Amino acid sequence: MARMRAAMGLVAAAVVVSATIVVLDAPGGIAGLFGEVSSEERADQVLAGLTAEAPYLALLRERRPEVYERVRTTLVTAHANGHTVLQMADQGRRVLTEWLADAIAHAPDPVALEMLAVTRGQLGELQQTNPALCAAMIRGGHGDDLAPYLSVELLAREQAAMEMLLTVPPDGAVVSLPPVEIEAAYNQVRPELQARFGAALDGDGTADPATVCAIQTATLDAFARLEPARAAAIARAVLGGS
Repeated sequence: MARMRAAMGLVAAAVVVSATIVVLDAPGGIAGLFGEVSSEERADQVLAGLTAEAPYLALLRERRPEVYERVRTTLVTAHANGHTVLQMADQGRRVLTEWLADAIAHAPDPVALEMLAVTRGQLGELQQTNPALCAAMIRGGHGDDLAPYLSVELLAREQAAMEMLLTVPPDGAVVSLPPVEIEAAYNQVRPELQARFGAALDGDGTADPATVCAIQTATLDAFARLEPARAAAIARAVLGGS
C-alpha cells in the first residue's frame, strides 16, 4: 500500500516535458543562438515550456501565485547552480508534485473523485499504449512525456480536473484517513483483485509491465466503486497522502 500511495501521487502530478524544453536543453539551442541568458530569463522559458504542455499552470499562477513563485524560484536557483534545463524542469516538477499532493489531500469529495478518475484513466490508457511507462510510474519514477500516449479527451479531462482543484475551495472538514482505514479499504476490494490476478497480486512489483499496470488500474477501479464518501476519502489518502 505504501508503494501504491507514493506511485499514485507521482501519477497524479505528472507534468510532461515539452518539446520547447528539449530544444532549450540541446547543444546549440536557444542559448546558442542568442548567447547567455540570466537565470530569471531561463526560468521563465522553462515555465513557458511547461505551461504549453500543462495549461493549468497559467491558472495556478492566477489562483495560487505563491506556489507558482515557489516553482519559479526553484528554477532560478537551479539555473544559477549550473543545472541543465531538463534538470530545472525536473526540480520544478517536484515542487508541483508536493503542492498537488497537499491540494488533493484537502479536496472536497467531488474533486477528489474526479482526480481518482483521471489517474485511473492515465493508467488505463498507458496500459494499452505504453505499459513500460505505466509500470515505471507505479514503481516510483519516470521522466517521459505522457502526452503522446494519452488521448486528447483524457488530456482535456485532466486539465478540467486541475481547474476544479484550483477553483473549488478546499474542504476544511476533511480529516486524514488513518492507515488502518486505508488498509481496511484495500482488504475490502482485495478478494476481487485476488480472483483476477492470483499470485501476481502479492508480487514485489517486478512482474511484467502490463501486469503491474493492470493490477494498479483494477485497484483504482475497485476503490472508485466504493460508497462515494469512502471512495473520496481513499482518493485523498492515496493520491494526496492525507
